[in-house]
Amino acid sequence: MGAGPDLYAQNTALTQRIENAFLQMLQSFVNRELEIAPVYVTAELILTKENQNINFIKWLTHNLQAVPRGLVFQLTRDNEFHDPGEPHLQTRGLTDGTIRFAGDDVVKLKILPIYKVMLQSRGQYLAHFHQPERAAAAFEEAKRFE
Repeated sequence: MGAGPDLYAQNTALTQRIENAFLQMLQSFVNRELEIAPVYVTAELILTKENQNINFIKWLTHNLQAVPRGLVFQLTRDNEFHDPGEPHLQTRGLTDGTIRFAGDDVVKLKILPIYKVMLQSRGQYLAHFHQPERAAAAFEEAKRFE
């Protein structure tokens, strides 16, 4: 017979050891990949505070910089400015009113909010690195997705 969920709930030391091993594995993946190629993470990982992997997120945000690159963030080891470039969004029909979406449409529930978050994150990044004009433009464009 295997260990059931009750064993993990009762044995906090075991649960903590498993969580620490998982955290070390994720940290190792990121550190190793950064040696050979760019590493990207999604907005859900970086921006979501109620994530189950809160220790991993704390480690990421404490040790690495997340540079907005469209719908993802590129992780870097330094704290220097990395130009995120200019996004080339094709939004015809999404925000110009030519197409109407139902309240429960996936476009309204998923696509528009992630575009808004992407542009807000870009604006915050640019503002942090003293790029006020570009930051203002990103924030203004994010308003279109409300």
